[in-house]
Amino acid sequence: MRILSFFFVPILLVMSVMAQQPQYPEDLYYSYRFGNPALSAAGNIVAYGNDMVYLARDIGQSYMVVYDKNNNQKPYGLAKWDGKGWMLESPGYLNVNDLVVYGSNLIAAGRFTAINSQPFNYIASWDGSSWLDIDGGTNGEIYTIATDGTNLYAGGSFSRAGDTVASHVALFDGINWYPMYDEGELAQGTNGEVNDLAISSTGIYVAGAFGTAGGRNVSNIASWARNPLWSNLSSGTNNRVRAVAWSALGPVIGGDFSKAGGADVNGISYFDGSDWQPMGNGANGQVLKLTTVSGEAVGYGRFASPYEYIIARFRNNQWEELGSQTNTITVNNMVSDGQKIWAGTHTSKTKGAYLGGLAYWDTERWRTLSNAIGSYWNANEYVNAMALWNDGSIIAAGNFSLVGGDSIPAICRWNGEMWNDMGAPFANLPYASVNAMKMFMGKLYVAGNFTDIAGSGSSNIGTWDGNIWGGVESGTSGEIFTLEEFNNQLYVGGNIWQINGVSQYNLARWDGSQWLTFDNPPGGTVYSLLNSDGLLYVGGAFTVYQNNEAFSGIAAWNGSAWQDVGGGIAGVTYPTVRAIARGTDGVYIGGTFTTAGSTNANNIARWDGSVWHTLGDGVNGDVYSIYTNGNDVYVGGNFSTANGDTVWSIARWDGSQWHRMGNGMHLELNYPASATVKSFLGTNDGLWIGGNFSQAGVYLSNKIAFYSDFNLVTSLQDSPNGTSPDNFQLYAAYPNPFNPLTTIPYALPRTAHVRISVYDIAGREISELIDETQPPGHYEIRWQGLNHLGKKVPSGLYIIRMQAGGVEQNKKILLIK
Repeated sequence: MRILSFFFVPILLVMSVMAQQPQYPEDLYYSYRFGNPALSAAGNIVAYGNDMVYLARDIGQSYMVVYDKNNNQKPYGLAKWDGKGWMLESPGYLNVNDLVVYGSNLIAAGRFTAINSQPFNYIASWDGSSWLDIDGGTNGEIYTIATDGTNLYAGGSFSRAGDTVASHVALFDGINWYPMYDEGELAQGTNGEVNDLAISSTGIYVAGAFGTAGGRNVSNIASWARNPLWSNLSSGTNNRVRAVAWSALGPVIGGDFSKAGGADVNGISYFDGSDWQPMGNGANGQVLKLTTVSGEAVGYGRFASPYEYIIARFRNNQWEELGSQTNTITVNNMVSDGQKIWAGTHTSKTKGAYLGGLAYWDTERWRTLSNAIGSYWNANEYVNAMALWNDGSIIAAGNFSLVGGDSIPAICRWNGEMWNDMGAPFANLPYASVNAMKMFMGKLYVAGNFTDIAGSGSSNIGTWDGNIWGGVESGTSGEIFTLEEFNNQLYVGGNIWQINGVSQYNLARWDGSQWLTFDNPPGGTVYSLLNSDGLLYVGGAFTVYQNNEAFSGIAAWNGSAWQDVGGGIAGVTYPTVRAIARGTDGVYIGGTFTTAGSTNANNIARWDGSVWHTLGDGVNGDVYSIYTNGNDVYVGGNFSTANGDTVWSIARWDGSQWHRMGNGMHLELNYPASATVKSFLGTNDGLWIGGNFSQAGVYLSNKIAFYSDFNLVTSLQDSPNGTSPDNFQLYAAYPNPFNPLTTIPYALPRTAHVRISVYDIAGREISELIDETQPPGHYEIRWQGLNHLGKKVPSGLYIIRMQAGGVEQNKKILLIK
């Protein structure tokens, strides 16, 4: 198959889910915004175009992976950053030397002869959903590609392109390949390898290891203008040219040479129109890559010492390192959008940041494209707790040291677009872990395992008022795992033995101004606390003694004495309750146990105030977090099945049965740990999920994830069955996914004009369901999957949008056929 034209293919406006098809429909509800910087520490090739950044692995590097419903690796060859997050594209494996955006397509060139078992000879075009052949490709490896917007140019070690003889360099006009020859010549192209190409307004600069181009003596560097005409540039160089770029000075070349034309140039030089000129003191070794930004040459090579590669910019007749001496950047290629430099790298680090496989220079420092928390490769990092701040921002905390590639330890805040450091209260500590957060007396209390917070001298606990961090006297001795307010005091549970220098074990109290001891504390670690129905439920790995009676793993404190909770838990060597949550029908506990009271309960159970109840057959591993929302109970931990069905670390219980949440959470199989969900937070927008994972559903999502198929229930009025709605509200459609009919509930607190429409994922209106004024009340409207012409729409993700009373709300729905 041949590409007829690149210039009439529309630029893709949708977030491409065609390439990254879900194994389960629910996977599309996960967000793709939290993938790690450049996806991992491997060699990457980068391209920029159409306001997108594209990545592919370079020669010899492993592919990027997600997991299917059987937990098998599914490889992907490309990744795309659309300004919000990373999307994986092109299932399969690529061996790539270079990428370029040509029209609306991405061109990949390298060492491959097949993609997904389909033949492609060293070059192929990706249109957003499938690979397309480029006139048969070439008969040898392609090292470099470039475009002037009209034509595509390729250089490498081939002798044919398509059906034509083309020695090491060729031109593709959107339909066919052509040789780059001189008038009347018999020799086509160059007589040796082409390593790099650069486009200028006057022609194409071709660099490599060759002695002739179009039959002319050129010595490793030449220019070609489609008069057609090959030209030499003085006498060329005395060794291989590895890189060429066009700058305000003219063409700049870098490589292994020491002489260019008549000048001693030390590996890098520019052409002034008549001969090659040195650039400052040159380099101390090879120059491997070149680009330009704001007209200035930028090179990657040994500019600093014989053993150190850096990226440097030529300014004021000297080379200046971009960044500091703490940079460690191994560059596979560099491109520029005119203002930024994009470097596809093989593990890059700079002061205060880990850049992964992609870095960009923003005129001040090297940065990375990422909204991820934590390190992609670290199986011992978690998001342990989340909180909603007064302004609606999300606070995430845990034991991590990187956020979006920057050095931000243990706590960060999401403002809707990016994470920030909240003043970096743990910046000077070698280690900090936050396990719990709780609002108390107008401040956010943060607790975990740290020796200080913002220089206050407080260990393991501190406060934030929105601007300033503070301590809680001298804090505690021992790690804190949980916080809860009870009887106007903040209860602190963990593995502690002192508060402010006074002996106190496992459970303590803070009244807002001083620590208070607690008589008869649990005889073991406290992991979870819950204030419910006048009782403080305490869970952990302990035994509490009350009147010579032992309470194992779970007990309740009424303010003066301990109470038994159905005989506690048992069934394993160290029975432990790690999570407690209040539901509409009782108290839910989760942890590590096989019995609750006399009831068989695999790691999760419900207490109704009198007896224990099971949740089906439970889950087959540890439970670390529980979140209740109306009748739904969300359960996270380190398990793979619920009621015998595969769920992968996260599941939902609706009061009678378990439900899978897509493909769940995964870590790379190369690591011994499996994914763990440690925390939940529900908001009006969706459900936030924290833990240790690198994939949520089909999307890369590092340590934190967002799931949009969620309708926050805070009171009776938040339910479609409630009365007297307080707010304009669009509720979750049901069933969802659906075929062929779904019902859309909504509520109006007062008379208002209501407009409800259906949009596709590209933002185009598909159908208008209602457009009229209605009195206050609860309503339902149905959609049968038809467009405005009454024709059936295809399977896929759609958006229900309600506009009423100056409020606009959206819900996602999924049509499956």
